[in-house]
Amino acid sequence: MEKSNIEKVEKIVAVVWEEGKKLADSEPGIQRRKKDGTFVGDDEAPLERKLKELSMELFPRCRFIGEETSSKSELAEGLVAGRVNTIVDPLDGSLNHLMGYGIFAIAVAVLDEELKPMASVLYYPVLRRWYVAAAEKGELKKYNVLFNAYGRPVLCFDETKARPQPEKLDLKNSYIFVSSDPHKSLDLSRLETKIHAFGTTSFHVAALSDQGPDIAAMLTRYKLYDIVGALIVTESSGFGIYDFKEDRRVSFAELVAMSGKKIANRPILVGEPSVIEVLKDQIALR
Repeated sequence: MEKSNIEKVEKIVAVVWEEGKKLADSEPGIQRRKKDGTFVGDDEAPLERKLKELSMELFPRCRFIGEETSSKSELAEGLVAGRVNTIVDPLDGSLNHLMGYGIFAIAVAVLDEELKPMASVLYYPVLRRWYVAAAEKGELKKYNVLFNAYGRPVLCFDETKARPQPEKLDLKNSYIFVSSDPHKSLDLSRLETKIHAFGTTSFHVAALSDQGPDIAAMLTRYKLYDIVGALIVTESSGFGIYDFKEDRRVSFAELVAMSGKKIANRPILVGEPSVIEVLKDQIALR
């Protein structure tokens, strides 16, 4: 009998849970340094291969995109319509892991044949923090991860949605997260908020759903496997995406289509819709 999408996501969560415990307890080592200056840990490729095997088991004939094991041509081609697409980053935040910082994750995202979100699993093993979203009967929902009496993870629907912010935001005392190089593509001279860039992009985007200290995340330089899962989580919680090139709010599916299915280097702002309406007029394309 075919598993439901929720059952498949629970299977992904179970494997990620076990592998996350190993990562949290392991002594990190460097396998190599990439041309862009980032590092690859020696445990990333084996973990990615394990997640690929799981993806092929749950979604036969899926297109698998992995940061460490996919070829350059596969990464360049991006997503492929007509097949389920599974995107994996076995260690999002490699440098944090290597330096002993706790903000790193195992990230798995799944898109359906129409490139619409099916699932996202982000797990930060040191923080013991899960961000999970899954589609069931055409509706994307956010889930908490609980453990039953046998120690197996199960999903529990999280009804928390993006809350409209106060009519008058205290912008001067609010923070937004920015990814690399915002000054190169955006004019921030009128931006009233404080900005910070510590930690991984996916964490700060997904953490918007916690209604935490950041009121938005501004992304200007990112890659497919860096951000897909986090965007799925925020969409499941009612947050919006503002595309500066289009000068309007867009859905996740629209962003995929406009980005040539690679989702890279289109300046976007992610946040609660009323916050986007305030901030978009303070930021402009260069």
